[in-house]
Amino acid sequence: MSQIPSAPTWRDWYVFGIRWLIIGGFVLLLMMARNITSLPTDLNNALLVAAAANCLLAVTLLLPFKTASTAVTLITDWLILGALAWVSTEFPMLVTGIATIMILVSLLQANATYSLFQALGSLILAAAGLLNVGTPIDVTDYVFGPARLPLLEIALVGAVVVISAYLLERMIWQQKRTFKALEAARSAQIVDIHERTRAIYEMTTTFRETLSFERILNAALDAGQLGLSGHTRRALVAGVLLFQADDPGLCVVAARRMTRGDMNVIAPGKGGLIGEALTEGVPIIGGHARKDLELQRFVGFQPARSTLCVPLRAGYDNFGVLLYGADVSNAFTNEHIELLAAIGVQATIALQNYVLYQSLLEEKNRIARVADDERKQLARQLHDGPTQKISAIAMMASVMHKMLERTP
Repeated sequence: MSQIPSAPTWRDWYVFGIRWLIIGGFVLLLMMARNITSLPTDLNNALLVAAAANCLLAVTLLLPFKTASTAVTLITDWLILGALAWVSTEFPMLVTGIATIMILVSLLQANATYSLFQALGSLILAAAGLLNVGTPIDVTDYVFGPARLPLLEIALVGAVVVISAYLLERMIWQQKRTFKALEAARSAQIVDIHERTRAIYEMTTTFRETLSFERILNAALDAGQLGLSGHTRRALVAGVLLFQADDPGLCVVAARRMTRGDMNVIAPGKGGLIGEALTEGVPIIGGHARKDLELQRFVGFQPARSTLCVPLRAGYDNFGVLLYGADVSNAFTNEHIELLAAIGVQATIALQNYVLYQSLLEEKNRIARVADDERKQLARQLHDGPTQKISAIAMMASVMHKMLERTP
C-alpha cells in the first residue's frame, strides 16, 4: 500500500505547478504587450532565471531537508519576481500584477511571517523593476510620482495577505489544538472503556465464583472507582450498609476511608439520599453529604461534595445500599448510574448466593450433627443392651449356684 503524501508536500508541489503557469502566462502577456513573436535576449534571460529558480525548488522538495524548503521557496519567489519585473519596467501594470500574484500565492503557506517577508520582498523587487527605465531619474520623484499607484496597490495587497495569513494561521492552530484535545479525550475514553471492561469482567468473575462475604463487599466498594479521575478515585469514600436482623436500620459492614466511629453508626434508611434510593430502587446522585439527613451522621462523608447511593435490591427485597462520596462536585454521571445499577444487581445476587450458601452450610452441619448424635445413641444402645443382658445372666447364674449350695 503506497503511503499518502502529507499536506505540506501536496501544497508545495501544487505551488510549484502554479509558478510555471505564472511564468508562462507572464511571458505571453509581455510578448503581446511588446507586440513581438520571438523571445528577445532580456526576456529569454529572465525566463531562464525564473525556470532555474523553480527547478531548484523542485530539487529541494525531492530532498529530505524539509526545514530548508520554506526559505528556498521564498528565495525562489523573489528570484522569479525580480527577473520578470526587471524586464517589464515599461509596463507597470504587469509588474503590479506579477507582484500581487506572488503575494497571494504565499497565502497557501498559511504562515504570517512568511507572507510578511514575501510582501516586503515583492514590494522592494517591484520598486526596483519599476526604476529600471534605462535613463537617469530622480528616485524619490519617480517613486512618489508615476510609481506611486502601483506600489501602493502592492503594499495594500501585501497588508491584506499578511492579515489574512495571520488569521488563517491562528485558525489552523486552533483547529490543531482542538483536534489534539479531541484525540487526547478519545484516547482517554478508550483507555477508560478498557479499564471499565476489565474491571467489570473481574468483578463479574468475583461475584460469580467467590462465596467469600469479604471479597463480595470489597468488589462492590471498588466498583465506585470506575470512570473517575485519578485524584477523585484515590479520595473516594465508600461504604456498604446492610440491614441486620437484630438492628432497626442499616449497619456499616465494609467501608473505605470511613472512621471507626462510622462503623458503629446505624442509618434508619427512611430519609435523605439513602431513603430515596431504597424507595425508588435505582441509584441516586446527591450533593453535599453534610446537608443530607442521614449521611451527615458519618464523619468520613463530611468532605464529600458529590454522593451516590446504589440500592442492593432483589425483587421487592432490600438488602442494603452502596454509598460513594467524592470531594469534587459532579463527580458522578449518568454513566455511573447505569454501570453501578448493573453492578448493584450483581452484588445483590452474590450476596443472595452467599446467604443461601451459608444457609445450606448450616443445614448441612445441623444434619451432620443430628446424624452424629443418632449414631452415638445407636452405638450406646448396641453397646449397653448386650452388656446388661450378659450381666443379668451372670447374676442369675450366681444366684442359682448359691441356691443349689443351700439346698442340694
